[in-house]
Amino acid sequence: MLVAKPCVPCSARCDVLGCDPDCDADETYVHQVFLTGLDLSPVQDTNTSVQVVQDSNTSVQAVQDSNTTVQAAQNTNTSIQAVYYLTVRAVAGSCRAAIASSNGIYIDVTSPVIENLFHVDLPWSRDEPTRYQGDNSSIAVYWEGYDKESEVVECQWAIGTIPGETDIQNFTSVGPDQNLVYNDELEGKLSNKGTYYVTVRLVNGAGLVSERTTSGVTVLLDPPDTSSSNITTHCEQAVEKSATLRDIDVDLCGDQDKIDIAWARVEDDSIDNYEFSVGTSEDSSSDVIPQTQVGYNESGWVQVNKGEMSFGRSKVNISDLRSRADEPTAKTHRTFHVEPGR
Repeated sequence: MLVAKPCVPCSARCDVLGCDPDCDADETYVHQVFLTGLDLSPVQDTNTSVQVVQDSNTSVQAVQDSNTTVQAAQNTNTSIQAVYYLTVRAVAGSCRAAIASSNGIYIDVTSPVIENLFHVDLPWSRDEPTRYQGDNSSIAVYWEGYDKESEVVECQWAIGTIPGETDIQNFTSVGPDQNLVYNDELEGKLSNKGTYYVTVRLVNGAGLVSERTTSGVTVLLDPPDTSSSNITTHCEQAVEKSATLRDIDVDLCGDQDKIDIAWARVEDDSIDNYEFSVGTSEDSSSDVIPQTQVGYNESGWVQVNKGEMSFGRSKVNISDLRSRADEPTAKTHRTFHVEPGR
């Protein structure tokens, strides 16, 4: 296909009949080529030959001898990503030609994929999904995204009071490799019991865009409403209270190695989970057994018996429990044995 016919400069006296007097021999001309109306496939099929070896006990269109091995060629079709090149040939007046090809280009007609998009409460966990947070100065979000064809080249995120809105934070670019972002400069912009939504936008190498919005996170600055709570403890060796302890809300147990506790679901839908701990005082509420999640917003029970703690369908060793503040090498005791009189 002829796409350009450069002018011929008047370099010699004999060129006067076929040259262009306005053509500058020392000027370099840039020619742009646009091809339209193409129907290029993103993939191409390839034929792969696979040799199938069949042993002597297998019948292949005819009865073979017992010591014969048959090799049959089988063609299979596989698809790979297609690469296209634009080749240009320049022909001189002497009919000599120079040929050059562009770097390969891939055809990408699919947008990036966004998966596992959810809010996180960073003071609590970097990868645990949450619908509530106790902070009104920051919002964090986690996602996973990819593009197999042309890769993700840019990630943007925004915050709004309704899905897809950007009235709290406009779309902000965070580069191509981020999957956990946060804004901790939202003091005064987030209100108690307000719900906020994050929209994530990914752009691939072909300029195609994908957007996805979270289901929202609600700011809760008030503690849970536990007025409807009902917690009961059980001791296999109950001890009768003395006259001085009858007016105190405490149960006396004669067993130092075992404790049972059960609770009814609190009528507060904002409660995300229940945690259990054992301590020696109100100020040291988890110095015996650290805070451990033992259920979601539902009724449940916990039993501690010597070195094991059971709840729901789970059973763990007390020595395996760690406080979030503990170092990985922190040592804990292996049994549950409380002191008399506490």
